[in-house]
Parts: sequence; structure tokens; C-alpha cells
Amino acid sequence: MSKAYSSRQPQIADPLLQGATGRSAAIVWGLLLARWMSPTEGTVEGDTLWLTSLTLAAAAGFCWWKSRVALERLRFEKLDIAVWFLCSGHILSSLIVILTEGNKRAATNMLWEWLAVAVTFSLIRQTITLQSRTRFLETVLVITTALACYGIWQPAFWYPANILEYDKVMAELESVESSPDMPSQERAKRQMELRAECVSLGIPLSGPAQQLFERRLRDSREPLGFFALTNTLASFMTVAVVLLAGTLLNVLLPSRAGSQSTELNNRGLVCVLTTTLLLVVYCLVLTKSRSAWGGTLAGLGALICLFFIRTNSGTAFRKLIPIVAIGIVTISLLAGVAITTGALDKEVLTEASISLSYRLEYWTSAWDVFLDHPLFGTGPGNFRDNYLRHKLPQSSEEIADPHQFILDVAANAGLVGLAGLVAFLACIGWYVWQLCRSCKKTPNVNADGGNDSNCFQPASIRTVIGAAALLIVAGEWLFSGSLAFSVLTVCMVALGIAGLIDVSLRRSSSSSISPVELPIPAVAVAASLVAIFVHLSAAGGIAMPAVIGLTLALSSVLSVDAKKESMAGGKKEPQAATSAAVASVSAQDYQQSQNLPWLVAALFSGLTAMGCTLTAFSPVIRTTSLLQLGDYDAINGQPARTVVSSYRSAAKADTLTPEPYIHLSQFHLHQWQQTRDHTYFDQSIQAAEQAQALSPNSPQIAHELGYAWLVRARESSIQNEEAIAEAVTGLQKALQMYPTNPLWTAETSQALALAGTSDEASRLARRALELDEINRAAGHVDRYLPDELLSDMKRLAGK
Repeated sequence: MSKAYSSRQPQIADPLLQGATGRSAAIVWGLLLARWMSPTEGTVEGDTLWLTSLTLAAAAGFCWWKSRVALERLRFEKLDIAVWFLCSGHILSSLIVILTEGNKRAATNMLWEWLAVAVTFSLIRQTITLQSRTRFLETVLVITTALACYGIWQPAFWYPANILEYDKVMAELESVESSPDMPSQERAKRQMELRAECVSLGIPLSGPAQQLFERRLRDSREPLGFFALTNTLASFMTVAVVLLAGTLLNVLLPSRAGSQSTELNNRGLVCVLTTTLLLVVYCLVLTKSRSAWGGTLAGLGALICLFFIRTNSGTAFRKLIPIVAIGIVTISLLAGVAITTGALDKEVLTEASISLSYRLEYWTSAWDVFLDHPLFGTGPGNFRDNYLRHKLPQSSEEIADPHQFILDVAANAGLVGLAGLVAFLACIGWYVWQLCRSCKKTPNVNADGGNDSNCFQPASIRTVIGAAALLIVAGEWLFSGSLAFSVLTVCMVALGIAGLIDVSLRRSSSSSISPVELPIPAVAVAASLVAIFVHLSAAGGIAMPAVIGLTLALSSVLSVDAKKESMAGGKKEPQAATSAAVASVSAQDYQQSQNLPWLVAALFSGLTAMGCTLTAFSPVIRTTSLLQLGDYDAINGQPARTVVSSYRSAAKADTLTPEPYIHLSQFHLHQWQQTRDHTYFDQSIQAAEQAQALSPNSPQIAHELGYAWLVRARESSIQNEEAIAEAVTGLQKALQMYPTNPLWTAETSQALALAGTSDEASRLARRALELDEINRAAGHVDRYLPDELLSDMKRLAGK
């Protein structure tokens, strides 16, 4: 058992102090839950920086309040060291990118995100105790069940509504473009309006990208929740299934060896738990996430094994057989319903080997990325730029993470971050070992830590959900001008589920005096961690604040459960300040010794909150708004000086991001194509060079620069030797960074042909045709060469 730097927590007798304790914990938990109702995949772009700044500011207030009441010392044990080591590896890697070269904006954003992850974990560690751990897990269960309901609703109603909206916009756009009776000026105005609407909806307007978008829109039916990827939602469903299954087992089966019934063995409670479990399982089935299914099976297997190790009861074993049989039949029926309704297809199972082959391709290239940057990694947010250099020709996606949590940490944070991950996993394994070896002394499965209602009242669940809803709704209203009605609806559903559980618990309880809590066993928490790690072994998400936050919170609960088992087994928790030590110093000195760590933590959190706001949140939000304004003005035909002014203001607002210069380069290039004024072309090149200086490792920016020169070389009335030479240099540089891109290979071949290097142009043309054949065989529609370019490659290759 690691040394604990906390004195014994006293009972809170002051009602005002008791309320403040509950509210502070509710705010901390609300900050964690708010991550589950926002697109956590957008952290690299800075979409959740407002939550990051708010988290750091809340941490400053929390630590300052702790220094005033001085209830206990700052808890910092082996688990805390491991987690901070893991997060510090990513922070250090981000700093190296900022100080050297790479995408500095992405690195800066992720630096603050990883710091917020570490701080959030520390806050959770201070608020989850033996008395409050069950309330926290109940909150997790009601929120995840509400997310499951939302996920079930999406394929039935949300996707059809989006398809209708897409069809309506595209039909109107096609009608306007083909209408012979509409005046040209009115037609142009309406076209610009409809194109602006398509851009705001994220709809590509032409080419393979539009075909891929339409295919995904019509063929996809996977629930997303509030996330951008279904695998992220599946992570939460996996955890919820295991926790609910463990709780249901604890209610149905004897909790002590030799007992014949449990205190809360009630039909109403069983009915509520079974219903919530079925909802979560059905949502998990709809996600079609094979890695999540495997993680759930592994978690349920670990749950059963740990349950029997803890109970050591033959009666429990005999009762478990029909429960497992009923569970298998029920899951089969749910899968049948999903197949009948079209939400699940047989290809999900038959194409499992193809999905695995894709993962192996990702891992192979990610391993090469790690070998290129073994010590500190590529830096968070910079993986894709380095991955494209090693991407295999047959790989389907230009992935942003390796889709495997160990490789993710190794590639992004190097050996430093990997050491922290190993230490974290070792702590989890140690806690599970403590739960197993203490079974003879403490056979009770329900490690809820006792029932002390003085610390956290049942109403806290409503407070936590309300705090999370308020944060998200306020954020949406402030930064997008819209109200998040879906978030409010999900939170209302969560409150309803919490009410049902509370009513069933009160009717099940044999005592009307003691508080009623859901019997969530410690083995269910351990098994849920097994489930999520198995899932993340073949899926991305370990670097997403919502997913890593859930994982770290569960580990904090597990540490509390393991500590209880250690104390129940006869071991006394080491105290940092014994009564003799306290007697040897004055009361004032002892008070200061407790306050100082909290004050230091408050100062640190306050400074980091200011740093995050000034270096990340404020510049990102201003730049994003200005870029959107510039794009809207460009599509709607506003004067060029207005568009350029917005883009240049965006560049001044954020001096780390290359995005404004990319927009400027593309806009000036379009102006040159319209007017043939070489001043615009020079401005396009200058903007592209500025973007490349900010992100020198980006293949896309290198290609933008080379492609601009290629356009100039193609459209010159006479051969432009300078343009041809610059095009060859730029495109070859981009191709070195991304050698398996068929389009870039073909363009480089064309540039070499213009330069008169026929042999090299022919070689690259054959390579482009080879890559195109690989993509067509694999069905990667978005990577096909256009027909005109394909014919040109055949000509250059001599076919």
C-alpha cells in the first residue's frame, strides 16, 4: 500500500460546511460529465478549450476553498504519481514541438488539454471517498443510460431527418443551376446562398468527397451521442454494461458466502436495473463497434471471475447459470431486432477480418512513427503529419491516432509517456490484486464503503447533472448562439432514470433511516476498466479528454475500494500526521502545514487557467470566428478586400496556426485564376510560404504550395520555366512526406513531364496507376484518380 499524504478526514458537523462540500464535489463531477456531452474528438482544433480553461479556473477555486477549511491534506499517492507522469509525458512532448518545429497550435491546444486531464483527475481524487464513491458511480450510470437512449433515437429519427435536409438542399441547388427561366443575377445570388448553406452543414459540393459524404449519410446508422465517432460512444456503453451487470448480479446473487438472499433483492429494483441494462446493451449493439463488443465480453468475463473469487459461494454459481442463459437469449433477441429494423447488418460480422487487417496496417505504420521519435514522440496533435510518411498504400484512412492505446501513447509522447502508462496500468493491477487476495477476510462483494450521508446527499446526483447541463448549454449559447436542446433532453432523461432508481431503492430498503444506495460492487469497477482497455486496444480514444477522464475516474474509485479492503484486512492506513506529531507543534503551525499544499495548488491552477485562456482559448475562438466570416463572405461574393481583411485579422489573432494563411493562399489563387493578375498569384505563394513556416511538417501545406505553381505552369500561354521548377520542387517535397497519395503522385508526374524529365515522369505515372488500382480494389472511393487525370497517367506511362 502506498503512503497516503492525508490525515483522517473528520466528520462534517457544520451544515454550511456540509453543503459547501457537496456543492464543490458536484461542480468537479459536473466538469467531468460536461466532457461527455460535447465533441471530445475536436480537442486538437481547440473546440473544447473553453471547458479546459473553466476546469483549471474551477480547480483554483476548489483548492483555495480547501485551504480555508483545511479538512484534509492534498492526497498524492502512487496512482497520482503515475497519472501525472503519463500526462506530463504528453505535456513535455507538446513543449518540444512548440520550441522546435511542427504544428505549434495543435501542440499548444493539447498541452492544456492534457494538463486539464491531470488536474481533473486530482480533483476527482479529492472528492471521491468511501462515502461518495457510490453516488459518483450512480451518476455515471444514469448519464450513460440517458446517452444510450439518445443513441437509440438517432438512427430512428436523426439520420432520416438529415437525409431529408440534404436531399432538399441538393435538389434546390440542382434546380437553380439548371433553371433556364431564372435571371442570371438572381440565379448567381441563390447559388451562393445554397452553397453557403452546404458549407455551414459540412457538405462537400463536388468530386469524390461528395460521393463519400453521401454514401456515409445514406448507409450509416450508427449512433454517435454527442461525439463525432461512434467508437467514442461505444466506450461509455461498454463501461455502463459492465457496471450495470455487476450491480444486477450483486442484487440477484448472495453477497456473502452461505446467505440465501440480499437486502435489496426486490422486483422493482431488478426491473429498473434490467431495463437500463437492456437499453445500454441495445445502444452498444447499434454502434457496430466490434472492439467495444470484445471489450464488453472481456469485462463481463472478468466480472464473473472476480465475483466468484470474492464470494466463494456455490449457491451463487448455481444461480448464475440461468442468469447467463437469460442474458445470452436477451442479447440474441436484441441483435435480431436490430437486424430486422435494418440498424444492424451481417457485414458487421462478416467483415470483421477486413477491419482487423485495417488495424494491423495502422499499427504497422504507427510503429514506424514511434521508431522515428522514440524518446518524446511526435507531440500530441502532430501524429497525422508524421503518419502519412509511413502510411501503407492499401490503408483506408489518413488516421489521426493509431487506434491502439499503447501505440497512441508511445507515438505521441514517446518512452516518457509510455513509462507513465505502464505505471498507471501497474497501479490498476495492484488494486485488483488487493481485491482478490482480501476475499477470505472480507467476503462481501459490495464495497460501497459504508453509508455516511453526512458527506454527500442523494440530491447531489441532480446537482451534478444540472451543473453539467448548465455548463454545456451556456457554452453552446455563448459560442454558437444556439441552445443545446438535445443536451437538456438527455439530462432530463437522466434525472428521470435517477428518480426511478431512487424510488425502487427506497422500496427495497429494509431500513427507512439509513440512506439508500445502489449496491455497485468493487469488482464491477475493476471489470469495467478491463473492458475499456480491451476496447481501446483496437480503437482510438485514449487521448480524448472524455474517454481518458472516464478511465481515470474509474481508477480513482477502484483505489478507494482497494484501500477499504486493505483496511478491512487489518492493515491500518499510514497517516501523515499522527496525534503525537500534532502535539509537538502549535495548532497554528499544523494548520499552515495543511493549508500550504492547497494554496500552492490553487496558485498553480489559477496561473495555468490564465495561460490557457491567453495562449489557446482566446486566440483560437477569435481566429475561428474570423475564418468562418471570411469563408462566408467569399462564398457570398463579397468584395475581395473584405474577405482578405477577415483572413488577415484571423492570422493576427492567432500567430501559431497556419489556417488563415492556407485560406488566404487558396483565395488569392482563385482570384488569379479569375483575373490573371500576377499580383494575386504572388500573394497566394507568399501566404502558402507563411503557412509552411508555421507547420513545416505538414504534407498538405507543402502540396498547396507546389500545386499553386503547377496551376501557374499549366495556365501560362508560354512555358514558364520558373513555375515548372517550383512546381516540381514543391510537389516532390510533398510526395516525400506522403509517398502513397495517388493524386499527388500523378500531379508530380505531370510537373516532371512539363519540365522535360520524361523518364521520371513515366515512372511516377506508373506508380500513380498502381496506387489507383490498389484503392479501387479496396473500394476507397474518395481516393480514386479522376477520369481525366487517369487518362493522362496512362499516356505518360505509355499504356
